Amino acid sequence: MKRIIVSFFLISILISCSDSEDENENSITSKIDINLVTGIDVRPDEFSSVIRLGNPNTFEDQTLVFPNPPIDFLSIKTFNGSDISSVWVIDGLQEKIYKNLNFDSVLNSELYAIHEIENAASLEFSDNQSSNLLINLENLEDGYYRVFIEVNGTIEWHNIYKGEVDIQNFIDSWN
Repeated sequence: MKRIIVSFFLISILISCSDSEDENENSITSKIDINLVTGIDVRPDEFSSVIRLGNPNTFEDQTLVFPNPPIDFLSIKTFNGSDISSVWVIDGLQEKIYKNLNFDSVLNSELYAIHEIENAASLEFSDNQSSNLLINLENLEDGYYRVFIEVNGTIEWHNIYKGEVDIQNFIDSWN
């Protein structure tokens, strides 16, 4: 009888350990979810300083987006005059649990496949050949979005909130 109880106890421990590993894998996967918005860089215009809210899981090297938050139109510029090939806008899911995560160790240009981005996109602007685009967001509902931008075969992304906001309440909502 003791052997049965001990065996049952050991099996229970093994099952709970494998559940913990699954939770860990889900946690890692959720950190790179294509919809995840963990913060936002507020920028009223091209020349304004950025106000960083939360811990944005963005990957940006060649592009600048403004204003953020946009109401109806979003400007996208490249720093070096390179042409923007495509832009995709994907619905975002706000999450504040990753405030202390160093996304630099997780994010890179090859993280998301173009077909994955295209399948998730609410808006797509393709075959662009400009270093300065104005994107119409009028038909999107207010809320969080991720903007994916292809420049020189590299994918970058920014987090935005589309809609009118009271900037102080918006800042307070991230703290």
